[in-house]
Amino acid sequence: MAQIKQVTCIACGTAMRGLSCVHGKEICEKGLKPQREFELDEERLPNPGDSVICIMCGHLQAFDENLQLRSLTPAEEIEMAGNPAMLIIQRSRASFMREHGPDAFVKESEQAKKKQ
Repeated sequence: MAQIKQVTCIACGTAMRGLSCVHGKEICEKGLKPQREFELDEERLPNPGDSVICIMCGHLQAFDENLQLRSLTPAEEIEMAGNPAMLIIQRSRASFMREHGPDAFVKESEQAKKKQ
């Protein structure tokens, strides 16, 4: 997980100090329908315009030019609506929350603070 300057979710107020980047690329094998392949990049830092999903509430937002969080533009909302990576992340997050509850993130955050 890449460590970043703390940002705050615009929907629920959760403070975020780290993130993981998921990006996809189309791969095409001869004669087959193009597929998306996703990669996790634990070291990439955010850039303006990058989308973010709050781990606590699932709100989708983006980094602004000062690397603070902002609402998506209407065009970004349309782009993200069918983004396969975002859908996978949202499903995974929801599954984790159903199984472990939000306290799992709080406990992990507290343990990380103690290590510092």
